[in-house]
Amino acid sequence: MQQVIDSVSGAAVRMGSPRATELADLVSADGAVATSPEPGVLDLHGIDTDAVGCSPRRRSC
Repeated sequence: MQQVIDSVSGAAVRMGSPRATELADLVSADGAVATSPEPGVLDLHGIDTDAVGCSPRRRSC
């Protein structure tokens, strides 16, 4: 539970994607918390912008 609290207490990375649901699943599998304030938009907590682009479940960097 503390990991979830810690991951949402910091700054968020906001991004838009036509595949937002798939991206949310991928970053969640990496330990981040994804919320969606509106369709196609994600607020990602517990992950930085570099890690979003380099998620090991998405592709190698």
